[in-house]
Amino acid sequence: MAAVQAATLMEKDPPPYLDTPAIRGAFDRIGIAPEVAAPNFNLYFRTLSGIESNFGSQLSNRDRVGPGGTTAKGEYQITDGTFQTMLRRAIRSYKLVDEEPPKWISDTLADNKRDPRNLTDTQARELIVLDMEQRPQKYNGVGTSELMRDLALGNWDAGRELFDKQIKPLLIGQIIFLKDLKAMLLQFVKYERICSGQMEA
Repeated sequence: MAAVQAATLMEKDPPPYLDTPAIRGAFDRIGIAPEVAAPNFNLYFRTLSGIESNFGSQLSNRDRVGPGGTTAKGEYQITDGTFQTMLRRAIRSYKLVDEEPPKWISDTLADNKRDPRNLTDTQARELIVLDMEQRPQKYNGVGTSELMRDLALGNWDAGRELFDKQIKPLLIGQIIFLKDLKAMLLQFVKYERICSGQMEA
């Protein structure tokens, strides 16, 4: 059913972050076309943005939380250590398809003051997707590339598991994710109404 739904919703032209050589190679390895994955991945990133940074309005965890905060930054709250790893995995992904990585990836990796807030949204999304496919960890015995494939086909349990940074009991994780998702969707509806002039900020 999910596969039928995803194929029905597939986009004729995928967004830029799903249309790079490395991304197409990653989706080819999991057997899904980026055009099919696009609607569910677009929604996943919209959800992630809402939960992690209130749609890009809170770009520093430490600024928001105080001294006890983490190094997470940017719309998708990428930590300093994770950022470096993601860049290395992106370079590996390009090598797998016999392509040179874009200059922005190499330059960012070489910059000791690298900051995910300096990425464009397209760049940040590409790094996150490539990290999903290259990440070696398993959640409940399922590799993240398999979760990536399932999310592409509309399985939001897979989306929740990709979202969780810590391994939690399944039910608790699901309740936390669904609670955050509901709050995020309400915020997004409000944001859309403000942008369209249907209500004041």
